[in-house]
Amino acid sequence: MKKLFFFLAILSFLAVPIATNATFLGTGTLKVGWSEPVAFGWYADYDGQVVSSDFGYTTDWEEIFCVSKDSGQSTEYVEFYTIGPESNLAKAGWIADNWTDWGATDEIKGQAQQAVWAIMGMVASSSLSGIAKEIYNNASVVGTYNPSWYLAVGFVDSSKATKAQNYLTPVPEPATMLLFGIGLCGLAFVGRKKLIKG
Repeated sequence: MKKLFFFLAILSFLAVPIATNATFLGTGTLKVGWSEPVAFGWYADYDGQVVSSDFGYTTDWEEIFCVSKDSGQSTEYVEFYTIGPESNLAKAGWIADNWTDWGATDEIKGQAQQAVWAIMGMVASSSLSGIAKEIYNNASVVGTYNPSWYLAVGFVDSSKATKAQNYLTPVPEPATMLLFGIGLCGLAFVGRKKLIKG
């Protein structure tokens, strides 16, 4: 029983991300698309695909969130970072993790994007209304939060001479599934070992 408890304690420790400040992960290429609705003169529904990275991170087309005022490019060279738990980016990550609580339409996504822009100081929070204001207010009171998103810092090309927009891109789900699978395999192994001894 002690071995099982020890094993589960170690597994729990490995499964919970350690709260740290932003950490550089590597570089890659991000394709970006944007569409209506429009807010503050900008498109407010962003989708992105991580085509390649030097640390094995890729995605299909996913919902992403813009977190800077720089000009967007349809394909960007990006540097990926983790997000620290106590920052405006963490609050933006909270919005990215929870916006579908208000609905899963493009219109709601646009409202969530407006709330992200306000959290990041790109627009005044006083200019928000309706669901965007509600999402912003909920995110504003979040303290420490570990979002399941990476920060993609954008450049026009690998020379990094010209900045492009920054985005939140989703942490890949297979990593979570891998941890879950390892845990199940470990439990099965311990159970099998116990049956053999018994």
